[in-house]
Amino acid sequence: MKQLFFLMGLLLIARVAPPRNYLSSALEASGLHLTLEQVQTWREARKQKVLTAIKALPDSVKASLTARADRYIDFTWPALPVSLYHEFKTTGNRTHYETRLTERRTALASLVIGELVSGDPKYMPAIADGLWATLEESTWVLPAHVGMQHIGTDLPDPDENVVDLIDGETASSVGAIQWLLSSELDRFSPVLGKRVRYELTRRVIAPYLGRNDFWWMGFNNRVPNNWNPWINGNVLVAELLTGVHADTINLVLDKVLRSTDNFVNGYGDDGGCDEGPTYWSEAGGKLIHILELASSVSGGRLDWSGIPLLHRIGSYISTMHIAGPYVVNFADATPRTLPDPVSVYGFGQYFHDDTLRHFAAYLFDLRHRALPTGNVHDFVLGVETYGALASTPAEVAAPALRWLPSVQVMVARAPDLVFAAQGGNNGESHNHNDVGNFILYAGDAPVIVDAGVGTYTAKTFSSQRYTLWNMQSQWHNCPVINGVQQKDGAQYKATDVRLDGSVLRMNLASAYPAEAAVKRWDRTFDFNPRDKTLRLEDDFVLDVRKDSTCLNFLTPCTVTQSGPGRLTFSSPSGTPLLVLSFSAAALSWQTTVKDMDDARLQDSWGKSLTRVSLVLKDPGLSGKTEVRFSMP
Repeated sequence: MKQLFFLMGLLLIARVAPPRNYLSSALEASGLHLTLEQVQTWREARKQKVLTAIKALPDSVKASLTARADRYIDFTWPALPVSLYHEFKTTGNRTHYETRLTERRTALASLVIGELVSGDPKYMPAIADGLWATLEESTWVLPAHVGMQHIGTDLPDPDENVVDLIDGETASSVGAIQWLLSSELDRFSPVLGKRVRYELTRRVIAPYLGRNDFWWMGFNNRVPNNWNPWINGNVLVAELLTGVHADTINLVLDKVLRSTDNFVNGYGDDGGCDEGPTYWSEAGGKLIHILELASSVSGGRLDWSGIPLLHRIGSYISTMHIAGPYVVNFADATPRTLPDPVSVYGFGQYFHDDTLRHFAAYLFDLRHRALPTGNVHDFVLGVETYGALASTPAEVAAPALRWLPSVQVMVARAPDLVFAAQGGNNGESHNHNDVGNFILYAGDAPVIVDAGVGTYTAKTFSSQRYTLWNMQSQWHNCPVINGVQQKDGAQYKATDVRLDGSVLRMNLASAYPAEAAVKRWDRTFDFNPRDKTLRLEDDFVLDVRKDSTCLNFLTPCTVTQSGPGRLTFSSPSGTPLLVLSFSAAALSWQTTVKDMDDARLQDSWGKSLTRVSLVLKDPGLSGKTEVRFSMP
């Protein structure tokens, strides 16, 4: 249970604003109470629209989807032995079990999609096998998440059903299968549909309605993270598509909106997401589907399109875009992230925002117009949006400067140069110790970077999190003061944060523990879009000088000295990208090569990253350094 409590402390942040309760207030004001007949009518109408949209898909897309399904007709469903489930507890490895589980989910969804696209009954025996195999699984909860049960991380307790991300994902996919193929499943055996509803109720709906103590629900005066809209949305899908009792449907809708309010209430008015852009598709990106579903099933009686905050939660993702697949990857984010174009388009459509609609089409093209195939309801959402995405011009219109005060993130752009910096604190959701961190891209080329996140293991969400090098401030673009790094915890934060035009200032002293002996460390980022330069100033006062102090810059580039106090950062092909200028009299420089020791980090950066350290020569207790990044 200690790991679970640490996870909750890591992923939950204190409430930052009075409760707004936009979602549940609208439900209460509407007086809405759905009847079963209304829901059944809605289901049938939506189903017919989906089937029509499937028929309208390009022939090449349909051929690709059926070819994919054909690969699974004779699929051997991989076993999920108890020893594999137990690995997470004994070794910390979560990948082995999750890989097999993903194979099963992908095979089932692909077969269902093949049947929907082709109408060929040849897929039904394999669909029945896969669906039955899913319903027969001892649990739908991941080994890494089962620690929510009262006995903690172990095998799933048969006396307690908990609801996690994959429980919800499975419920929505299985629910969509029952909704779309109910007649076909009944012809195979009417027991299948009966079993689907039994398992959805037992595993998901009953514990969802019966408990308020799941941390991700937010009923504990803490603001939850992406788990909240991700699970709430999937539970809503499962109940709206398969529910047989009006009272239960209304109870689920009511609770989903009240719980999701807890998520929305944690946002600042700017819509900034402290989990970073890699999690946006599972955070804000899932929120829009809750709004769309609730609006749709209510016949428009529930409508939140006039609420600016909800709109800004969607706009956040375009703010964090750099170029191509690259994003501002603070926190547990990867540098290359392609947000879900269906979610982005959903925000654009719901809030009448052409910029988001065009950005969604741009992302759609970057994804080669591929439809989701891992979850049947995600496929449905993709089909419903395919025509609009395909016909919308792909454009990116990012603002020259955006400041998100709630998360203290600045993003600024000049032609061929993108800069982003953050203040914040070291107790944020999916936190890295990175107060005062920044990144610089020359066009679409990463130059000064955030390493991002590696493959999740048991250590990632435990008391050992900050033994991981990529979580530490010394491997971010932050100072090391008196040989001391930043400390984790919300009390370790930037203070006096202020933006004046394109100049961002903050005091980093409070981000460091007492042993750093730093009284003041004022960091100033002066971004000049006209000159395409960034001036970085660090003005400091120390109580004592007891070890080395340096400025660190992490890069995937080749670094060469091109003169005294002048370093050139070049691409792998040798093209100069940026120049770093500094006083050679005040600062010496050295490099440290960090081998990428993780598959996910290797995928981001290749074999290694290089840390450039500018070491202060003056042993005095106060001083000021200035470095400048410019185009070559």
